[in-house]
Amino acid sequence: MAQVKILKEEPSKLRVTFPYNPIYVKKIREFKGSWWHPKRNYWTIPYSAGVIKKLLSIFGEEEVDLDPDLQSAKKKPRPETNFEDLKRELTFRKYSPKTIKAYLHYNQDFLQRSKKLPQKVTNDDIKDYLFIWLRRGKRLPRP
Repeated sequence: MAQVKILKEEPSKLRVTFPYNPIYVKKIREFKGSWWHPKRNYWTIPYSAGVIKKLLSIFGEEEVDLDPDLQSAKKKPRPETNFEDLKRELTFRKYSPKTIKAYLHYNQDFLQRSKKLPQKVTNDDIKDYLFIWLRRGKRLPRP
């Protein structure tokens, strides 16, 4: 499970939680308008252009759980990657909207991490991606 979580609290605010680390606290305080909520143990930060990238750079190699609504701010999907066929197939098979959203998310994440076009992906690339999930202690997404 990720130690660092970044969630969209309101349209203009992000909620950031992480285990106490004086370096992280110092860097979070540098954000104009950052606010510590002691009763609930989280920070709020105004949401603006570039803030996600800056937050991710602060946490470096830490595993960050990023709100799905913020994923597009992290990295834009490649323009040549279109998941409409996958979405259509999942809809025909009567998958729930939540499941479809999850499948699309994991496919985008996989392609971004592999840095390959869908036509160039190999079985070994998929196995490597799944191995990363296992190493992080997460359950594998079910097919």
